Amino acid sequence: MRFPGSPVNAILQALPAVLAAAALAAPASAATLRIQAGGGGGGGGCSGFDQTSSTPLIAVANCGGPNGGANGVAAAALGSVGVEARVVAIGPQPVNLFTQASFQDSVIFTSIDPAATQADVALTLVLHGLLANQGASQPRLAGGGSFGGSPFDFVLQRSASTNTSYTGLNLLGGTLNDPNTGLTFAILATPLITVTLGAPIDISIALQASTFAIGSGNFGSVAFANTFEIPIGSNAFQLPPGVTANAGTWLVNNRRIDPNAVAVPEPAAWALMICGFGMAGGMLRRKRHAPNAAPRS
Repeated sequence: MRFPGSPVNAILQALPAVLAAAALAAPASAATLRIQAGGGGGGGGCSGFDQTSSTPLIAVANCGGPNGGANGVAAAALGSVGVEARVVAIGPQPVNLFTQASFQDSVIFTSIDPAATQADVALTLVLHGLLANQGASQPRLAGGGSFGGSPFDFVLQRSASTNTSYTGLNLLGGTLNDPNTGLTFAILATPLITVTLGAPIDISIALQASTFAIGSGNFGSVAFANTFEIPIGSNAFQLPPGVTANAGTWLVNNRRIDPNAVAVPEPAAWALMICGFGMAGGMLRRKRHAPNAAPRS
């Protein structure tokens, strides 16, 4: 379901260009992390942000107005990105929010065989989170990136129907956007690519959460906090025997090590916000339909 005129539609249309820019960018001398947010609270302002760093980042966006409210989080760490966006509507105009995060670096593959010059390798990724909605709303998660110049992307969406698609990735296990629950827990991998040993190979990942809702009591939620990542505790890349991967201090001998990872907390006020806006909407409806009180003598 699409809602003409929604500001989120323009954001969604622009996402492929954002991911393409991240995918085609030249390898950086150090990791590049970026987080962004924007939108509007249905007639109110939004505390958007746009930050770039070589160290972990996290920021919160809050919006509010006469038609509802929204909150979200974006985080980027070494080898991991996460986003959340939630909106609750109480009025006739759409409430919308987007958050996005990206990570980019370069990896060097080496072999114990001094005569080897190339190797076939694949990147492993983990994705988990939840999409939820009620009524006229459209929570959507879009992600992607690039490995060695080969792009990949996916879209998970819930509205009147569930939409799931991905290209340039293989689903090794788990579920993407369960049609009954909206839950995702999946292990993904890129196809094998041939890399040059001893040379920097670019790698980037990005996520964008976007959602809107319109109409009293309707809401949309995208909860994928810090959960699109190169796994910790298992192989980061599928490698042939004798080959390993390293990138600064966060990837050592094909193991991701990130002591500075940013954990995204679950906003405790989310349930209270839904309840509060629901009560506010009910009060507005009662006030609108209440008969005029008799004047006091």
